[in-house]
Amino acid sequence: MKAFKKSLISLVLVLAFFAQFVFVGNTFSVGAQPSVQTEDTYTLVAENGNLKMFANMKNGLFFIENLSDGSKWYSIPENFKDVKISDAVYANAYSQMIIDFIYSENLQTATEFESACSYYECFSNGGISVEKLTNGVKVTYNFVDLEISVPVIYTLEDNAFKVAVDYSQIKEGETAKLINISILPSFGAGLESENGYLVIPDGSGAIANFNNGDKTKYEKQIYGEEPDAEVIKNAFDSKNINMPFFGIVKNGAAMLGIIEDSAESTAICASSVNESSVLNTVSSKLYYRKNSQAKMFEDTFAYRITVNKWIKYVYDKAFTVRYEFLSGDSADYTGIAKAYRDYLVEIGDLKDNISEPKFNLDIYNSASETATFLGFFYKRNKVLTTFAQTKKMISVLKENGISDLEIRLLGWSKNGLTNATPSASAKINKKLGSQKDLRALENFADKNGVTISKNIDFTFHKKGKSSKSIKTAFNKYISVYDFLPSVYTKIEDTKLNIAKASVAEELAQKYLKQIKDDASGVSISALGNFCYTDFSDKDSVTRGEQIATVENVLSEYKKSGKKITLDCANAYAFKYADRIINAPVSSSACKLFDSDVPLYQIVLHGYVNLAGDSVMNSADYRLNYLNCVANGYELKFSGIYKSDTQLESTEIKNLYSCNYKRWLDTAAKMNEEYMPILKSVYNQKISGYSENGNIVKTVYENGTTVMVNLSENDFYQGEITVPALSYRVTKE
Repeated sequence: MKAFKKSLISLVLVLAFFAQFVFVGNTFSVGAQPSVQTEDTYTLVAENGNLKMFANMKNGLFFIENLSDGSKWYSIPENFKDVKISDAVYANAYSQMIIDFIYSENLQTATEFESACSYYECFSNGGISVEKLTNGVKVTYNFVDLEISVPVIYTLEDNAFKVAVDYSQIKEGETAKLINISILPSFGAGLESENGYLVIPDGSGAIANFNNGDKTKYEKQIYGEEPDAEVIKNAFDSKNINMPFFGIVKNGAAMLGIIEDSAESTAICASSVNESSVLNTVSSKLYYRKNSQAKMFEDTFAYRITVNKWIKYVYDKAFTVRYEFLSGDSADYTGIAKAYRDYLVEIGDLKDNISEPKFNLDIYNSASETATFLGFFYKRNKVLTTFAQTKKMISVLKENGISDLEIRLLGWSKNGLTNATPSASAKINKKLGSQKDLRALENFADKNGVTISKNIDFTFHKKGKSSKSIKTAFNKYISVYDFLPSVYTKIEDTKLNIAKASVAEELAQKYLKQIKDDASGVSISALGNFCYTDFSDKDSVTRGEQIATVENVLSEYKKSGKKITLDCANAYAFKYADRIINAPVSSSACKLFDSDVPLYQIVLHGYVNLAGDSVMNSADYRLNYLNCVANGYELKFSGIYKSDTQLESTEIKNLYSCNYKRWLDTAAKMNEEYMPILKSVYNQKISGYSENGNIVKTVYENGTTVMVNLSENDFYQGEITVPALSYRVTKE
């Protein structure tokens, strides 16, 4: 009898174990595969001049027909019946929504979340309701067992298809809390039998070919990952997603997705066909809540625990994605970037701020170094280029034919290259010269047609855990670090705290009052490209609110007439920038990617002056130069007056060939041969771009074509010869 009871209990436990995966888990199912949809199950629910929308009024599935080419884009791709996969993988692919959640009783202890797909939790449980609207449908996804309900509105508007989630309509019961929402993860996806690629604006941009064999699932937050306590920056040469869009190209057609609202709280996700994914997909995921952690009893390993606070993360009233559909010659990554550019122009987020191209020069006036006194270590600012020496450098550059100069002064103020504390001071480092010397430099530059911008940083600072810095929800200060590439560990000496958004805004306003009468422009580090949340209990600030303060600051500077230089700007800062430096020339080289493409360049060229990293800041400066030519970027160099040996003990010791005399001849030659070409295309939009091995071809709307040969062998095409490591310019 006892043996029978044990067997019965074991059987019940086994059945209970497998049963949990039917409803919530994503790795196993004993249910039947979903039935295959056919077009006669769909009803026409909306149409405009270019698009038609058909929907299944029972389960909310739909497809969009592009009338210009007849292509059809399904929320769930057809022909699943021909694919042999597990039921769980099938159900995920068949879901229009996948949510991440945490059971309410585990909110403080759970470090990871669980997932539920709309097929198992909604469709199978009768939890989907569909309501007809004037120009589309409203589909409500009721995750019955979790007591979570998410209504989504699908409509046709302005020759586009829009997806919107109103946060006020999301409902949560006592069972679980919503963490993330993936909406339409399979929309427009490519099957294994199809040819195409995914378009991802990581860094300059990247494409991932269908079925490329990579098993990596790509997920990266737009405008940069959230800085956590003790985050390591610059690791693995990671680039940001600076623009909130994605795309897919297949079968001679293309789809562009633009995150219009809540982009800062959204990640772009992508994957290729593999064991856990039957589709080639790219989509968006909304981070609805974000985790802030604290470790307790860290010194006693046996009793160490982690406490969590899951905080509402969204700022806007809704999450909105706009989809546009492209055909013909526009159905490629170039067409996708151009469509996004046109969208920015239409809504006023991209304006014509272009001016005559310049030779960009970052002059380091000072940098911090470690010194000792009586055996004690301390930091001090080391002079690298005085104001008088800067004036002399300008004269020498002009004598060598470099006259169109745009100079950025770094480390010019008493705060040094990196702020000791949050500061709005425009006071100079007197070791560089007097205020009179600085005015003499600025007057000399103005008379010689040279623009000077003094760089200022309102975001990062070194000293103190002051009330002016952002914190976690547990009152712990959030800092960022550089790292040791060999072992990927943080360098304590590079620690930087981050100013609260309100503090950065206040500092920027004070600084503007001090420089309002200056003729010079202004360079603002970090403000246009660093996005973050302040989780502080008393005065928390979301990423959306932080972006709003950034836009307030940049708007005020723009109204003052200041020419604004930004560093690798995010999309929300585009319309304020006159010049963007350190613009990306590559992606993060993630395993999923097959090649880099110039999405950033295609979007911005002809509207904003662009420059990449310093040409000499590489072991192979010639390739840096050729990348500038291929991308239509201005040249940029970094310089100091003193010897390069003076950098060895400073915070910029990794800069290459910084003494200006070492690169003067090279820069003069590059400027002489490239500046005339750049002046013919700087105000032109990029109309075409292609790569054939090491041959890069960029076409501008005025008919100018630049062919760059990145190989060590000459390239021949008909009567055209492009020498090795060189370029050729033609015009129709």
